[in-house]
Amino acid sequence: GKLGSKEMSLGSDLDLIIIYDASQNQYSNGKKTIPSQLYYSKLTQAFISAITVATSEGKLFRVDMRLRPSGNKGTVATSVNAFEFYQTNEAWIWERLALSRGRVIAGDKALKNVINSIISRALNKSLRKKDILREVETMRARIQDNQKSLSYHLDPKNGVGRLQELELMLQMGGLIKKCFSSNAPFKKIRKLAKTEFLTKSEAKYCIEAYKFYFSLQQVLNIVVSDNKKKSSAMAAQNV
Repeated sequence: GKLGSKEMSLGSDLDLIIIYDASQNQYSNGKKTIPSQLYYSKLTQAFISAITVATSEGKLFRVDMRLRPSGNKGTVATSVNAFEFYQTNEAWIWERLALSRGRVIAGDKALKNVINSIISRALNKSLRKKDILREVETMRARIQDNQKSLSYHLDPKNGVGRLQELELMLQMGGLIKKCFSSNAPFKKIRKLAKTEFLTKSEAKYCIEAYKFYFSLQQVLNIVVSDNKKKSSAMAAQNV
């Protein structure tokens, strides 16, 4: 997400995976000894509670942890071994697309190197181009079906040809061309032009579109509250 690509802005969620390095037969050494899995689950829950705390201005951050191997089920903390096995053997293509914007932001240096190596191997795993294209087209169709009943008007993110689809296309290009030198979609456009996934004119058009959509999104996040976005967008469109 935006945290991984260093594009955090007002209203951005924190898309997190918490990873620990400890075997199942290890225990904590505090006053009460508990298994490592339980210890890191409790530690993660305390951390998430702290960064999502409610303030007078609303929650500090919104956190999304659905990208962890167990999704919304299972433990909130993931062992490095479980992360490695899942990402290199079982991850769906859409999960690899999301992982292409992944970034290790904190932790032990040695563990960070291990995780970066896992991410690199997962993303560079041989995948057929037609499978990637088919999966992305299926994702687009599913997203469009979910949005049919909603009216977005000036929403720069949702809708055919808007920011969400542009970012999806860039992630797809990165996976096809094995272009992972930059997490940020804006920078990836230039990289994909060098691999000839995009022509120079297409890259220029995408850069202009990304700048416009991203800038509009920031303005709307600042001046329009979530519960008023739809009515305000409609009013602005009528003007």
